[in-house]
Amino acid sequence: IGYRAFSECVGLERVDFGARFESMDYDAFELCVNLESITVSPENERYFAKGNCLIRKWDNTLVLGCYTSEIPSGVERIGDGAFAGQTRLESIAFPKSVTVIGKGAFMYTGLKELKLPSGLKEIGEYAFLSTALEEVELPYGLTKIDSGAFANTRLKSVSLPSTLENMNAPNEAVEIEINPFHGNPFLTSIKVDEGNKVYKSEGNCVIRIADNMLAVGCRASEIPSYVERIGNYAFYEAGLTSLTLPEGLVSIGRSAFYRNGGLTELSLPQSLESIGY
Repeated sequence: IGYRAFSECVGLERVDFGARFESMDYDAFELCVNLESITVSPENERYFAKGNCLIRKWDNTLVLGCYTSEIPSGVERIGDGAFAGQTRLESIAFPKSVTVIGKGAFMYTGLKELKLPSGLKEIGEYAFLSTALEEVELPYGLTKIDSGAFANTRLKSVSLPSTLENMNAPNEAVEIEINPFHGNPFLTSIKVDEGNKVYKSEGNCVIRIADNMLAVGCRASEIPSYVERIGNYAFYEAGLTSLTLPEGLVSIGRSAFYRNGGLTELSLPQSLESIGY
Protein backbone atom coordinates (compact mmCIF):
# COMPACT_ATOMS: atom_id res chain seq x y z
CA ILE A 1 0.00 0.00 0.00
CA GLY A 2 1.66 3.20 -1.22
CA TYR A 3 2.27 6.74 -0.04
CA ARG A 4 -0.89 8.30 1.44
CA ALA A 5 -3.05 5.80 -0.42
CA PHE A 6 -5.95 6.26 2.02
CA SER A 7 -4.79 9.37 3.85
CA GLU A 8 -7.57 11.69 5.08
CA CYS A 9 -10.34 9.21 4.33
CA VAL A 10 -12.32 10.58 7.26
CA GLY A 11 -15.28 8.27 6.73
CA LEU A 12 -13.18 5.12 6.91
CA GLU A 13 -14.06 3.07 10.01
CA ARG A 14 -12.71 -0.41 9.32
CA VAL A 15 -9.69 -1.93 7.56
CA ASP A 16 -9.37 -5.67 6.91
CA PHE A 17 -5.96 -6.81 5.65
CA GLY A 18 -5.93 -9.96 3.54
CA ALA A 19 -3.69 -13.01 3.57
CA ARG A 20 -1.42 -11.65 0.82
CA PHE A 21 -0.84 -8.20 2.32
CA GLU A 22 2.92 -7.58 2.54
CA SER A 23 3.77 -3.92 3.27
CA MET A 24 2.64 -0.30 3.31
CA ASP A 25 4.09 3.18 3.60
CA TYR A 26 3.91 4.59 7.12
CA ASP A 27 1.45 7.34 6.13
CA ALA A 28 -0.91 5.21 4.06
CA PHE A 29 -3.77 5.76 6.55
CA GLU A 30 -2.70 9.10 8.02
CA LEU A 31 -5.55 11.31 9.30
CA CYS A 32 -8.17 8.58 9.03
CA VAL A 33 -9.68 10.03 12.18
CA ASN A 34 -12.68 7.69 12.45
CA LEU A 35 -10.82 4.42 11.92
CA GLU A 36 -11.82 2.12 14.78
CA SER A 37 -11.35 -1.47 13.63
CA ILE A 38 -8.20 -3.17 12.25
CA THR A 39 -8.16 -6.88 11.39
CA VAL A 40 -5.83 -9.23 9.48
CA SER A 41 -6.50 -12.57 7.86
CA PRO A 42 -5.24 -15.41 10.10
CA GLU A 43 -3.51 -16.80 6.99
CA ASN A 44 -1.22 -13.77 6.68
CA GLU A 45 2.37 -14.86 7.36
CA ARG A 46 3.79 -11.37 8.00
CA TYR A 47 1.22 -9.58 10.16
CA PHE A 48 -1.38 -10.13 12.83
CA ALA A 49 -3.92 -7.87 14.50
CA LYS A 50 -4.70 -7.55 18.18
CA GLY A 51 -6.39 -4.79 20.15
CA ASN A 52 -7.15 -2.96 16.89
CA CYS A 53 -3.43 -2.76 16.13
CA LEU A 54 -1.63 -4.02 13.02
CA ILE A 55 1.58 -5.75 14.13
CA ARG A 56 4.48 -7.00 12.05
CA LYS A 57 5.47 -10.47 13.24
CA TRP A 58 9.20 -10.64 12.60
CA ASP A 59 10.15 -7.61 14.75
CA ASN A 60 7.01 -7.06 16.89
CA THR A 61 6.47 -3.59 15.43
CA LEU A 62 3.06 -1.93 15.64
CA VAL A 63 2.71 -0.39 12.19
CA LEU A 64 -0.87 0.93 12.34
CA GLY A 65 -3.16 1.91 15.18
CA CYS A 66 -6.36 3.87 15.69
CA TYR A 67 -8.21 5.73 18.44
CA THR A 68 -9.65 2.49 19.87
CA SER A 69 -6.29 0.66 19.95
CA GLU A 70 -5.00 -1.16 23.01
CA ILE A 71 -1.33 -1.95 22.53
CA PRO A 72 -0.77 -5.62 23.38
CA SER A 73 2.05 -6.94 25.52
CA GLY A 74 4.98 -8.10 23.40
CA VAL A 75 5.03 -5.11 21.06
CA GLU A 76 8.61 -3.81 21.06
CA ARG A 77 8.41 -0.87 18.70
CA ILE A 78 5.77 1.69 17.73
CA GLY A 79 6.42 2.20 14.02
CA ASP A 80 6.88 5.45 12.14
CA GLY A 81 3.57 7.30 11.80
CA ALA A 82 1.63 4.41 13.37
CA PHE A 83 -0.99 6.67 15.00
CA ALA A 84 -0.34 9.88 13.01
CA GLY A 85 -3.39 12.11 12.71
CA GLN A 86 -5.61 10.10 15.08
CA THR A 87 -7.15 13.22 16.60
CA ARG A 88 -9.66 11.19 18.64
CA LEU A 89 -6.84 9.43 20.48
CA GLU A 90 -6.53 11.21 23.85
CA SER A 91 -4.65 8.61 25.89
CA ILE A 92 -2.76 5.39 25.34
CA ALA A 93 -1.25 2.73 27.61
CA PHE A 94 2.11 1.20 26.73
CA PRO A 95 3.21 -2.29 27.74
CA LYS A 96 6.64 -2.63 29.36
CA SER A 97 7.89 -4.39 26.24
CA VAL A 98 8.00 -1.17 24.15
CA THR A 99 11.60 0.07 23.72
CA VAL A 100 11.31 2.40 20.69
CA ILE A 101 8.73 4.95 19.59
CA GLY A 102 9.27 5.74 15.91
CA LYS A 103 9.31 8.91 13.84
CA GLY A 104 6.01 10.79 13.89
CA ALA A 105 4.34 7.86 15.65
CA PHE A 106 1.79 10.01 17.51
CA MET A 107 2.06 13.37 15.71
CA TYR A 108 -1.16 15.33 15.26
CA THR A 109 -3.07 13.11 17.68
CA GLY A 110 -5.34 14.29 20.50
CA LEU A 111 -3.03 12.97 23.23
CA LYS A 112 -3.48 14.89 26.48
CA GLU A 113 -1.70 12.58 28.89
CA LEU A 114 1.14 10.15 28.52
CA LYS A 115 2.89 7.61 30.71
CA LEU A 116 5.84 6.17 28.88
CA PRO A 117 6.96 2.57 29.56
CA SER A 118 9.87 1.89 31.88
CA GLY A 119 11.74 -0.05 29.19
CA LEU A 120 11.71 2.79 26.64
CA LYS A 121 15.12 3.58 25.10
CA GLU A 122 14.46 5.85 22.11
CA ILE A 123 11.90 8.43 20.96
CA GLY A 124 11.98 9.27 17.23
CA GLU A 125 11.88 12.68 15.61
CA TYR A 126 8.53 14.49 15.78
CA ALA A 127 7.04 11.47 17.59
CA PHE A 128 4.61 13.66 19.58
CA LEU A 129 4.54 16.74 17.35
CA SER A 130 1.48 18.99 17.76
CA THR A 131 -0.28 17.02 20.47
CA ALA A 132 -2.14 18.43 23.47
CA LEU A 133 0.35 17.07 26.02
CA GLU A 134 0.77 19.14 29.17
CA GLU A 135 2.87 16.68 31.16
CA VAL A 136 5.18 13.83 30.31
CA GLU A 137 7.35 11.67 32.54
CA LEU A 138 10.49 10.55 30.73
CA PRO A 139 11.58 7.22 32.24
CA TYR A 140 14.96 6.25 33.64
CA GLY A 141 16.67 4.20 30.95
CA LEU A 142 15.72 6.52 28.08
CA THR A 143 18.90 7.25 26.10
CA LYS A 144 17.82 9.13 22.96
CA ILE A 145 15.30 11.83 22.01
CA ASP A 146 15.38 12.87 18.35
CA SER A 147 14.74 16.27 16.77
CA GLY A 148 11.37 17.86 17.45
CA ALA A 149 10.06 14.84 19.35
CA PHE A 150 7.86 17.02 21.60
CA ALA A 151 7.56 20.09 19.38
CA ASN A 152 4.45 22.29 19.44
CA THR A 153 2.73 20.84 22.49
CA ARG A 154 1.31 22.35 25.70
CA LEU A 155 4.08 21.05 27.95
CA LYS A 156 4.66 23.12 31.08
CA SER A 157 7.58 21.24 32.60
CA VAL A 158 10.19 18.72 31.48
CA SER A 159 12.49 16.51 33.54
CA LEU A 160 15.18 14.61 31.64
CA PRO A 161 16.55 11.35 33.10
CA SER A 162 20.18 10.79 34.07
CA THR A 163 20.42 8.07 31.41
CA LEU A 164 19.79 10.44 28.48
CA GLU A 165 22.79 10.46 26.14
CA ASN A 166 21.60 11.97 22.88
CA MET A 167 19.26 14.86 22.11
CA ASN A 168 19.15 17.08 19.05
CA ALA A 169 20.13 14.22 16.75
CA PRO A 170 20.38 15.60 13.18
CA ASN A 171 17.00 15.87 11.49
CA GLU A 172 16.80 13.55 8.45
CA ALA A 173 15.45 16.20 6.09
CA VAL A 174 17.80 19.10 6.84
CA GLU A 175 20.67 17.25 8.53
CA ILE A 176 21.02 19.70 11.41
CA GLU A 177 20.52 19.36 15.16
CA ILE A 178 17.06 20.54 16.25
CA ASN A 179 15.80 21.09 19.79
CA PRO A 180 13.33 18.25 20.55
CA PHE A 181 11.19 20.63 22.66
CA HIS A 182 10.95 23.62 20.32
CA GLY A 183 7.67 25.47 19.88
CA ASN A 184 6.47 25.13 23.49
CA PRO A 185 5.48 28.61 24.73
CA PHE A 186 3.94 27.24 27.95
CA LEU A 187 7.15 25.52 29.04
CA THR A 188 8.60 27.18 32.16
CA SER A 189 10.56 24.45 33.93
CA ILE A 190 13.37 22.29 32.52
CA LYS A 191 15.51 20.00 34.64
CA VAL A 192 18.07 17.24 34.12
CA ASP A 193 18.35 14.57 36.80
CA GLU A 194 21.62 14.45 38.72
CA GLY A 195 24.17 11.98 37.45
CA ASN A 196 23.74 12.70 33.75
CA LYS A 197 27.19 12.76 32.16
CA VAL A 198 26.15 14.45 28.89
CA TYR A 199 23.69 17.17 29.93
CA LYS A 200 23.03 19.36 32.93
CA SER A 201 20.43 21.97 33.79
CA GLU A 202 20.79 25.43 35.21
CA GLY A 203 18.52 28.46 35.04
CA ASN A 204 15.82 26.42 33.27
CA CYS A 205 18.24 25.64 30.45
CA VAL A 206 19.57 22.28 29.27
CA ILE A 207 23.29 22.54 28.58
CA ARG A 208 25.51 20.02 26.82
CA ILE A 209 28.50 19.60 29.08
CA ALA A 210 31.16 18.83 26.44
CA ASP A 211 30.92 22.20 24.65
CA ASN A 212 28.76 24.38 26.94
CA MET A 213 26.00 24.51 24.34
CA LEU A 214 22.53 25.53 25.44
CA ALA A 215 20.42 22.84 23.78
CA VAL A 216 16.96 23.61 25.21
CA GLY A 217 15.58 26.85 26.63
CA CYS A 218 12.19 28.19 27.64
CA ARG A 219 10.41 31.42 28.51
CA ALA A 220 11.73 31.25 32.09
CA SER A 221 15.37 30.63 31.13
CA GLU A 222 18.28 32.56 32.61
CA ILE A 223 21.36 31.73 30.57
CA PRO A 224 24.41 30.84 32.72
CA SER A 225 27.53 32.96 32.23
CA TYR A 226 29.64 30.07 30.94
CA VAL A 227 27.40 29.19 27.95
CA GLU A 228 29.39 29.55 24.72
CA ARG A 229 26.83 28.41 22.15
CA ILE A 230 23.06 28.54 21.74
CA GLY A 231 21.87 25.56 19.72
CA ASN A 232 19.54 25.35 16.74
CA TYR A 233 15.90 26.05 17.63
CA ALA A 234 16.89 26.42 21.31
CA PHE A 235 14.28 29.14 21.96
CA TYR A 236 12.11 28.56 18.88
CA GLU A 237 8.59 29.88 19.67
CA ALA A 238 9.38 29.79 23.39
CA GLY A 239 7.18 32.73 24.39
CA LEU A 240 10.15 34.90 25.37
CA THR A 241 9.58 38.47 26.48
CA SER A 242 13.12 39.20 27.70
CA LEU A 243 16.49 37.47 27.80
CA THR A 244 20.06 38.38 28.71
CA LEU A 245 22.87 36.95 26.61
CA PRO A 246 26.11 36.51 28.55
CA GLU A 247 29.48 37.92 27.55
CA GLY A 248 31.50 34.95 26.32
CA LEU A 249 28.73 33.69 24.03
CA VAL A 250 30.36 32.87 20.70
CA SER A 251 27.59 31.55 18.42
CA ILE A 252 23.81 31.45 18.04
CA GLY A 253 22.36 28.54 16.05
CA ARG A 254 19.80 28.33 13.30
CA SER A 255 16.32 29.69 14.09
CA ALA A 256 17.33 29.94 17.75
CA PHE A 257 14.89 32.79 18.53
CA TYR A 258 12.37 32.29 15.73
CA ARG A 259 8.76 33.35 16.45
CA ASN A 260 9.22 35.12 19.77
CA GLY A 261 6.90 38.00 19.04
CA GLY A 262 6.97 39.30 22.62
CA LEU A 263 10.74 39.79 22.60
CA THR A 264 11.15 43.54 22.15
CA GLU A 265 14.82 44.04 23.00
CA LEU A 266 17.98 41.93 22.89
CA SER A 267 21.58 43.07 23.47
CA LEU A 268 24.22 41.05 21.65
CA PRO A 269 27.51 40.49 23.52
CA GLN A 270 30.85 41.70 22.13
CA SER A 271 32.12 38.09 22.11
CA LEU A 272 29.51 36.93 19.57
CA GLU A 273 31.05 35.71 16.30
CA SER A 274 28.20 34.10 14.35
CA ILE A 275 24.41 33.97 14.13
CA GLY A 276 22.66 31.19 12.20
CA TYR A 277 19.97 31.84 9.63
